[in-house]
Amino acid sequence: NNGGDESFISLFEEKKHQAVAGGYTRAIAARLVLLNYIDTRGRIGHPPSLRQHESLTSVKTLGFGLKTFCRAGRAILTYNKNDPRGAYDSLSLAKSCFNAIQTLSKTNGEAANELPGLVDEAFDVFFMLPNAASIFGSSSADKIGGIKWPSLVVSHLKQAETFLSEKCNTIASCDYGELRCEARKKPGSKFVMLQRYLPSLARLCYKHGSHFAKIENYNNANDALHIALKTTDNCLREVRLALEKEAVASGQDCKARGMHLQVLHNLEANLVVVSIESFYVLSFICQSTGKKEAAITCLDQIEKYLDEQQERDNKLFSDVMTNLNDRDGFVFSEESDSIDGPKKQDKSDIKSRAQTARILANGRHAKEQATLAFSRIMIFHKTLPSPTEEEEAFIDSKIRELVDLAWEYKNNPPIMHAISSADQISTDDNSSDSDHIFKITLQAIRVVHIRRILSKSANRSDCDLNPYKAITNKFQNTHRQPFILLDQLNAILTAQYKIRQDECDESSRSWLDKEAMKMAHEFMDIAKSTFQKSSSIDKGGRDCNSTLFIPRDQLFRNQLLQDTKIHFARAVSLYYASKDYKLCVHWSDLLYNVLKINSTQVSLEEEDALLNQVLSVKAFSQSMSGDEATAMKTAREAWETSKVKTVDGLVNLFHCGVRHEMKFSSGDTMLEFDNACNELLSARHQAAGVDEIISAFPRMSNSCVENEVGGGGSLLL
Repeated sequence: NNGGDESFISLFEEKKHQAVAGGYTRAIAARLVLLNYIDTRGRIGHPPSLRQHESLTSVKTLGFGLKTFCRAGRAILTYNKNDPRGAYDSLSLAKSCFNAIQTLSKTNGEAANELPGLVDEAFDVFFMLPNAASIFGSSSADKIGGIKWPSLVVSHLKQAETFLSEKCNTIASCDYGELRCEARKKPGSKFVMLQRYLPSLARLCYKHGSHFAKIENYNNANDALHIALKTTDNCLREVRLALEKEAVASGQDCKARGMHLQVLHNLEANLVVVSIESFYVLSFICQSTGKKEAAITCLDQIEKYLDEQQERDNKLFSDVMTNLNDRDGFVFSEESDSIDGPKKQDKSDIKSRAQTARILANGRHAKEQATLAFSRIMIFHKTLPSPTEEEEAFIDSKIRELVDLAWEYKNNPPIMHAISSADQISTDDNSSDSDHIFKITLQAIRVVHIRRILSKSANRSDCDLNPYKAITNKFQNTHRQPFILLDQLNAILTAQYKIRQDECDESSRSWLDKEAMKMAHEFMDIAKSTFQKSSSIDKGGRDCNSTLFIPRDQLFRNQLLQDTKIHFARAVSLYYASKDYKLCVHWSDLLYNVLKINSTQVSLEEEDALLNQVLSVKAFSQSMSGDEATAMKTAREAWETSKVKTVDGLVNLFHCGVRHEMKFSSGDTMLEFDNACNELLSARHQAAGVDEIISAFPRMSNSCVENEVGGGGSLLL
């Protein structure tokens, strides 16, 4: 309840304030202890550090400073981002304490013994400093002490890389057996290095590199991503070496060996994901800076990772199925009610799980292949000034590849096995992967089609390369077909908007106008049966607010109906703003027919308001296009059928009446306006209604002026 939420928020705020207060207290305490050794001449961009630390030989004091400053900086950075400099200064002092201990360890036995136990704290310091520098820099001026803050972040990332490189060299000669014994839990061990330190650094560099790419700081993004890729490469090499040694290792019980293998496999999969994402961002950077060959090389490396991953998945499935008949390789249940006995029942369960995992893995691989194909299309699609014929052919081949993936995955949905609820959740996730492949295919086709339309309009070429043909032919007579036609209409409208914005010649606009209208009617012919099914279901008495037990095909129909309303409304808005009123009338008719379809997505009041708004736009467009008599009938229909009278409807009725008066001299404009005013005022509070009508006076007076200029009589509004 609300009271519980407020008490929880209050408790959280209290804990947060306590953590921040504790952070500042620790920072003050550590500064007092090390007061004689801290260089207080620090300024923005030059944080405080320990000076003359050669005279500071107390390892315990330095260890106290490292831990205390580290915890203080962490608390301030986490809970008080309004003071990033406080966190940055505390972490810088912690780093200075660690450097002092590291220097002492070369000549001081106590420092050498204490150093391995401080690696975790030191890593946290090096890990948090780039984040603190990023927040500090982005919240202050563009430069910090003469240094641009992205360069400061990258410098801290390089320091973290150097720190881990030194640690890697220190433990490189350690025995592999350390990975399989209790020593792997010790700070600074090789196992901790592989499982925590290196992956964390890779993710940190990827995070900052992708952020720099978003703000178009490509040089620093490139540096950060190269550190991430170098880190994942080193870590993957060590993990795969460990897997090879584990495969031939002996003297370890089956359960412990299996758990350790699982840890290494999961670590390898996570590192591959970071590498792939880093290469995607690096490919985008190369593409944005005109280095197309380098961008293609990045995508080639991603494809190599994906092929290796698929090969590992296939081998894993093959090994499971091969060893399925080996009883010693599995632990079977001791009790079973099955007639065939426990062995056959458990093997069937294992086989089902393996097949399900194989199908889900194939689905993920298809999704990754689709993303890769889309990225390759974008590289050649954005070639300046325009792609060559060979590049256009390559784009078409990749589009066909995407279409085949979408079709194959659509025809091979995940097989449901009655194993557990977790498997059903995974299957639902896979269905979203199928939608992702279809959507990314449409996106690639759409952007290519828009570019080709604009290129055709600019160059007046007779070649018509329509990328929608491949997917239209493949998905004909399926529930996806209306979505494809609607997306093609979306592409045409987008191109039409850009052409009108660039003020291209009339022939280009006329050609696209006809194509858009043709596509709309073709879509309505196909989607009519779908909308009728949706309407009949809605009339069946189902609660509009309930979402229980809605069939998947009904969800598709609802989504199609909403998308249709959006794109048809875009068309009405486009032609209305362009003052192409005849086309606006046609699109208003289409939109009105779609809005009349019963939908559970909007209330009756909202539906009534939308219908009357469309009728008002249609009436205005008819009036401006010279059909004043029909416009007057439409305006009256909009006013009379509206359940909630509005001033906008009144203004539209008056405007159409004035235009009608100019042509036919009917003489009843003011009488009709007076009746509408009385009806509006009786439907709401009198004072509020009068104020709204008076505020709309300038719009109506413009119509009166137009009437007089056009030769009509004076209307005393």
